[in-house]
Amino acid sequence: MLFRSSGFLKKFSKLLQKRKNTEQTIIDVLRDVVGVEVKKNSIKIKGSSVRTNLAGGQKGQIFIKKQQIIEEINSRLGDKVVTEIQ
Repeated sequence: MLFRSSGFLKKFSKLLQKRKNTEQTIIDVLRDVVGVEVKKNSIKIKGSSVRTNLAGGQKGQIFIKKQQIIEEINSRLGDKVVTEIQ
């Protein structure tokens, strides 16, 4: 039983690390492409969709470059992780 628990914890740890990497990549891309500084608590990831909790002007800048941002995030992560930014 201990062996199974250990395996579960390793799997959970990998998923948690992958999520942290995804969040940081999104933050980095928003800074690099749009010039918007975003804190981790200002983004929410659900499935392949990213929601931002930002001021109207910042959201407008993201909307204008939405496709470029999505492509850059997926390029950096090496997979199609994000399909929508709101």
